[in-house]
Amino acid sequence: MALYAYDEGKILIYAADAKERHSYKCIGCDSSVRVRKGPKRIAHFYHLRKSATCRLFGKSEDHLFAQLSIQKMLPVGEVVLEKSFSDILRVADLVWEPQKIIFEIQCSLIQEMETQERVNDYLKIGYQVVWILDDRIFNRKIVRSAEKWMRQMPCYYATVRGQPIPFFYDQFEIFHQERRVKKGQRLKIELHKPSYLPKITFEEDLFPKQIIQKAIPERLYFKGDLLHKALLSHAIPTLAISMQTLRHLELSYEPSRLNVGKTIYNITFELLGCLMHYLQKANEKWG
Repeated sequence: MALYAYDEGKILIYAADAKERHSYKCIGCDSSVRVRKGPKRIAHFYHLRKSATCRLFGKSEDHLFAQLSIQKMLPVGEVVLEKSFSDILRVADLVWEPQKIIFEIQCSLIQEMETQERVNDYLKIGYQVVWILDDRIFNRKIVRSAEKWMRQMPCYYATVRGQPIPFFYDQFEIFHQERRVKKGQRLKIELHKPSYLPKITFEEDLFPKQIIQKAIPERLYFKGDLLHKALLSHAIPTLAISMQTLRHLELSYEPSRLNVGKTIYNITFELLGCLMHYLQKANEKWG
């Protein structure tokens, strides 16, 4: 599925404006596509023949819904959907041109090598990638290498299906080998409010590993995410305590602990998550 295609004159056509039963060309692979519309579906182009190499061929309706939802959050006229970069042979899901940010939505499994190549290709032409991962596929107990790698950079989860508006969020989490053994409260993020991390020190004894991994000067972050909370903790004592507690839990986690110890651990982690959620709701004036 795709939201745009080319007509005979190589003019970009939006699916909602396309003629039914009329052939167009896919912007990803140049194959023939037609538009599909309906009162209960998002207008989109579909390939007349299966294409194993075209990335747009495999897009789901959830993917398109997430794309359109993010577009609505961002300033009008500043976002380009499915922009083609011919020099690197890429088609980006959403490009926020003034901010030089590309949002890549992932609703299917992906190889780590492909994620790295995609990020590097866009960096070469001056864009930063923000990953949006569908939590029907990701954010599970088993963590594949691609997801683990993406989570070290601007990377968030989305609950898409069954929602009037997709919910985009970040979270604290603890990995053990290839498993996600703990995850905290979902922290709502505001994708229309990006910032860049100042030159600041996060002490390893006081902040969870997730923060240390991401804490690179000029690293992109968004209001409400983990880095934002870490920055606020320098001024808000309750957040500082939460960060220290998370670090302590991270260090003390042992899969072979007694059931009683695990129960105490679980309760503490849940209470901490609730505290973070409460603070996020109660402090509307945060940065």
